Amino acid sequence: RVELVQILLKSSNQFTSLSVESVRKQQRSAANGESTTFSDAIIRWDTIQPFTLVFTASDEPLFVYKKPTDVPKALVDDFKFYYQATRQALGNHAHQITTKSMLNFAKYPRILSKSDKIPAGTQEQGLSDPENGMNEQSMFPDYNTLGHTELFFKLASLSNKYFNKSICPKCFGQYDFQQVECDKCASQETLIRPTSYDHKDVQQFQIDIAKRLQSSYVLTPDNFIKMLLIYMRVQSGIPVLIMGETGCGKTSLIQFLCQKVLDQELEIFRIHAGVTADIIIKKMNAYIKIVQAYTGEEKRLWIFFDEFNTTTNIGLLKEIMCERTLLGEPLPNKMVFLGACNPRR
Repeated sequence: RVELVQILLKSSNQFTSLSVESVRKQQRSAANGESTTFSDAIIRWDTIQPFTLVFTASDEPLFVYKKPTDVPKALVDDFKFYYQATRQALGNHAHQITTKSMLNFAKYPRILSKSDKIPAGTQEQGLSDPENGMNEQSMFPDYNTLGHTELFFKLASLSNKYFNKSICPKCFGQYDFQQVECDKCASQETLIRPTSYDHKDVQQFQIDIAKRLQSSYVLTPDNFIKMLLIYMRVQSGIPVLIMGETGCGKTSLIQFLCQKVLDQELEIFRIHAGVTADIIIKKMNAYIKIVQAYTGEEKRLWIFFDEFNTTTNIGLLKEIMCERTLLGEPLPNKMVFLGACNPRR
């Protein structure tokens, strides 16, 4: 348990001390008159080896890393040890223990019994071989070997959207299971849904959704990991700032995660040199009214400040995104702030 906690604490550096220390290093060099590269103060995607985990809508862990070698060996050994112990205790029933039950055991240790059966079809892939024990390739897969559909399965687990909801095949908005038509699209598309709540039917439904989405956006290991890291920051209330060249896919990545995977509302505020403080304040007041009309607890408004560094009103945007206030007044909790900018020249 101590090792697991230490691993999680170490992974939190990706969101706290790692970023802070990089910025302070640049500040110290500027104060001392030393030359330094501006990009050194930025956490670069190509230089970090993130490892952490996300809990899905069903409380299953989804581990985040670039390569399987980034996974701490102690964690892999702990999962192997646990599986071997449960296999010995349950014999042929060990294959019915899922990843979720393994983590639950870490929180609430007890002797598992045959009553812990999981319905057929819900086992974690790779845990079904009692002779070989836990399969590392299923617990900690190499994401570089997974295709669009397999990656979509993992992203879909972040919400219940593609499990027990009706979906519009055009805008991919979610509705109650019994609803028939989409009331957002002008064409009033007929909604699609799983044939039943059976695992196989839900899986087939997700395969169909993945194929439909693939025509407009293709998931890769690179954007998959980035989406998970963005999702973690959003869930933690940390502002998300993305830097990349024009046309590299910053906006489309946010749109896919927000609207296609999570079904949240998204407002794209395109910033440029002509955007004044009054325009920003007027826009924010309009967003506040939208959020105040929300009734569901899970509904949130994602506000994406595109090319936020092109305005002279950076101070106002910093107050909104970092301090979560507008002219000193607190902003609603259901607002999520993200921003994108181009690399400094």
